[in-house]
Amino acid sequence: MDAMAEFAMASNPNVAARLALDPSSKDEFYAYYRRLTPIGYANALRALLAMDHITDRLAGIRVPVLLIGGDRDPSLGPMKVMHAKIRRSRLVVLSPASHFANRDQPEAWNRAALEFLAHCDAGARGRRGARRR
Repeated sequence: MDAMAEFAMASNPNVAARLALDPSSKDEFYAYYRRLTPIGYANALRALLAMDHITDRLAGIRVPVLLIGGDRDPSLGPMKVMHAKIRRSRLVVLSPASHFANRDQPEAWNRAALEFLAHCDAGARGRRGARRR
């Protein structure tokens, strides 16, 4: 196995959660991580670590926000923080699902996304109709 791919897969808790649900996805992750460079992976991790500074700005978001995560997603905690801080946000937790909830529960993920978009569309139509009056 390529050393970069091996390191990235072993160090990423998101991958571990996905592999626990679907061990057959290992080849897919290997193919993805094999294309990474050490500098690119390090910079991606640096960007994630630097995102803590935006937490205080989340309350300023004034558009509907959908957060979809898995019950086994290491990012579920941060998603709950975002949900608490973003007014009008919706949090959907799929189970069993990892960080890759769209792969673990594709039908449920699509349903949640489509329902959210329909809700946003209905709200936009209502606001347009109210402005015409």
